[in-house]
Amino acid sequence: MKKIIVAVLLLAILLTLFAGCNSKEKNNDYFNNFEFRQSFNAAEMSISLPENVSVYSYDAENDLFVIFMKVLNSYDDSEYINLFGLATSDEILLSPTYTSILQIKGDYAIVAKPAQGVDTSGNPVLRPTVGVIKFRGEGKGEKTDFRTPYASSYTQFAFVGDYIVTVGTKEYALSDFNFSTFYDYSRGSLLEVFRVRCGSDYEFMCNDGYLVAIGKDHAFFYETSAVLTDGYLNFDERGLYMAYPEDTGGDYTEAITVNIYYLGNGWFTRTARLESTEEFEGYTMKYEKTDASTGQTQLVYANVRSDLYDAKTRSSTQKEWLVVDAVANKYSADYYTEMASYLNNLAVFDETTGRYEYSLPYANIASLVKDGYSIVYYYYLPYADSGNYQSEITFCLMNDKAEIITINDMLMPPVFVGGYGVETSDPMYDKYYGDVFCYDYSLEKYTLASYEGGTKTYATYIYHDYCVVASEINYTSNSILYGMVDTSGKQILPFIYEELSPFYGGYAIGRRKVDGVYKTFIIDKSGKEKLITDMVNVRQGVYVYSESEKLGLKNYEGKIIMAAEYESLEVFEVFMQNGVYQTDYVIASKDGITSIYKLN
Repeated sequence: MKKIIVAVLLLAILLTLFAGCNSKEKNNDYFNNFEFRQSFNAAEMSISLPENVSVYSYDAENDLFVIFMKVLNSYDDSEYINLFGLATSDEILLSPTYTSILQIKGDYAIVAKPAQGVDTSGNPVLRPTVGVIKFRGEGKGEKTDFRTPYASSYTQFAFVGDYIVTVGTKEYALSDFNFSTFYDYSRGSLLEVFRVRCGSDYEFMCNDGYLVAIGKDHAFFYETSAVLTDGYLNFDERGLYMAYPEDTGGDYTEAITVNIYYLGNGWFTRTARLESTEEFEGYTMKYEKTDASTGQTQLVYANVRSDLYDAKTRSSTQKEWLVVDAVANKYSADYYTEMASYLNNLAVFDETTGRYEYSLPYANIASLVKDGYSIVYYYYLPYADSGNYQSEITFCLMNDKAEIITINDMLMPPVFVGGYGVETSDPMYDKYYGDVFCYDYSLEKYTLASYEGGTKTYATYIYHDYCVVASEINYTSNSILYGMVDTSGKQILPFIYEELSPFYGGYAIGRRKVDGVYKTFIIDKSGKEKLITDMVNVRQGVYVYSESEKLGLKNYEGKIIMAAEYESLEVFEVFMQNGVYQTDYVIASKDGITSIYKLN
């Protein structure tokens, strides 16, 4: 299971910090409640793909499968290339005819398609071009002109709000231009709407008619309706965000990062950080920062500034204590859906055991709150009075009027499944330890196992099928062992498992050492274990098994859902969509045919 980092919590300090903020207890107007998943008992085939066409990946944001087939490069018969298309679980929307599916939004995709070019000697070669296609709905098959040669080294076209943006123009989408053009893509061609004087050094976000161009140490705010006669958006000086205006010479530009999030109704959070790995005069906090490419962390010192910005009035409000790190809501849902899908479907194969490692599921954070609310993660300084500016992370809620709502005693947002919830095991932040506890849907807190000091503590992970999965951490032996308790505090499974899934239909999967050897078991709610010897990959509610070098699928009770007759078999899991905790697809291949199944 994924390793975790121990952090210390001082609840009394946190509650003092919350004093004076808006708080509404015992009434859950904010969080969604998902139906937990009962046992999986059947696999229904949805579609069989054409011969030699396979599934390349799953796009959880749009509930689409990227499909592909390998073909001979018609311009170089010494190599094969992959051609890509799109499918739902029920139908093929785009046959595999494109060299790349670059981005998808709604019924449209930015794609690269094969085209003929010439090399330096004048010989014909494959030179794909990039454009936009509508792949479903009325007008399906409409394409823009594919005139721009595809360049993989930078982003030529991207969906931003209701537009497609390119640096430069659609005819000359080059990264060295200092302006960007926004197009309407809904009419079968790219129709220019407006431009802004920001090039490839900027990232764009656009919601509700407000466009933000985010640079390294500043940002510009525009209204998309304010188009001037020259085709550029009007810029009001009050729309310039400079967090460190005293840096007039740009000496610290490379040390500055700007993060802006949209709350709705014209309100934004704006946070900037000036960071250094060395202590400097004027830093306001320090924290562990993780390198996304290496996974390594290091302590950084930072001067951090944060405010709220009202784009309607072009005015800002200082909130010195609200130092925002991230915001999860419907406007950032694509990012969180993609991250959760990646983590939940990341299968890590262990060469020594010949099986895949099991991980408890991660929540799709953006799905937790109801429409109109945002989860705002922010830094607080529990040790500031002692001169220690080491920061910790917690959260509050904000509505689309930028009003702050805090939930007392709660450090992380809860995931409610079947009327009970636990604070999220969020991959972005440290896990906090102490009691095992849960909440009912009115936000009443229940302690299920008490931390009493000494060498052991607990971490709470997930509630499902009337039980809470938690871990017991032993500081002396540096061990992490998992067990389960129900909502009355009764221990259902002891803390003896190095891997432990939630219950599905009254059964769980656990792995522990027996006489020095790791073994995997089916476990019922009485604690009775049944040894599994055919398992190769445990998923949530099902596991892939092997028989006679073929693969099949069983549920946690051990019932065969798909017989072992496939050369390959993958399970794609989608969490917290459409009011349901979990939806599963299975991609299975045999005799050159790949089929997509839905689990019921």
